[in-house]
Amino acid sequence: MSGADVAVPGRPVRDRDEATARLGMLILFGALAMMYAALLFAYSVLRFRLPVWPPEGAPGLPVRLAGCNAALLALSGGTLQRALASARLGRHRQLAAELAATVLLGLVFVAGQAVILGRMWRGGLRPEGGTFPAIVYALTGFHALQVVVGLLALSWLLAAGQGFLLAPARQLSLRLWTSYWQFVCAAWLVLCLAVFVL
Repeated sequence: MSGADVAVPGRPVRDRDEATARLGMLILFGALAMMYAALLFAYSVLRFRLPVWPPEGAPGLPVRLAGCNAALLALSGGTLQRALASARLGRHRQLAAELAATVLLGLVFVAGQAVILGRMWRGGLRPEGGTFPAIVYALTGFHALQVVVGLLALSWLLAAGQGFLLAPARQLSLRLWTSYWQFVCAAWLVLCLAVFVL
């Protein structure tokens, strides 16, 4: 018997592949969290060094619009969670509807972000205007990039077809992108509170 014929004890290949994919997603979350932590740390240092917040002469941030966007993103997280539940239950139509609703809500969020950035720009808050606006733009821009990546992935899942997602072995992609989207939603809630509300 050759070495290739000997069965290696352990978990099945599919379980190992899933564990590897989950580990990769956790590493990605760690890297993104460190980037957010660095940007929020810079924001906090600036904020606590100044006697008045926001800095004198800085236009106000669109707090209500940021809050509405947070609600939209939280709602999209709920629709995606329902899409995952529909996939597990084998409900083709509901899966497609919930996934499409998530993508639509995500697109509305991106449009809302464009409105927020446009209002800040027209109000005179521009990246070249100092450290405060540069950090605000960096945080919102970095987050917007993550949302676009998530929307591309979710759109791909939607276009790939519901049959692809309903097979138990194929639900891993949907589960991983659901985790990613939940991370993006949580990140915006933290950013919204830290930058726009507090």
